[in-house]
Amino acid sequence: MKNVKHIGIIGVLVGMVLSKVLGSYFGNDSRIILMLFAMMCVFVVIICLALKKSYSAAIIFFILLLPLIIGFLGMYLNNSYLSSGGLILFFVVSLIILKYLNKKNKSV
Repeated sequence: MKNVKHIGIIGVLVGMVLSKVLGSYFGNDSRIILMLFAMMCVFVVIICLALKKSYSAAIIFFILLLPLIIGFLGMYLNNSYLSSGGLILFFVVSLIILKYLNKKNKSV
């Protein structure tokens, strides 16, 4: 569990540095580039999970990707309602998936 915590901290720090560097180079368009990069990373993880025949995990990651796509479209269209809707939907979907996984683990 400690390794996961360190990976999360490193991911946040790398994201902040990358955001600052791209922000100084591209301006406000850097958040669109970063969001596209994040979505592509999640999409690659989904493909890897599907190739390893972990279909249920791939479906869960795909469901988590959908709010990111909505948020990305909101950023691209410069629509704050769509962006905040994607963020809220991400938290709602995360809570639903956590309840589903807890229920699934208790039954196993």
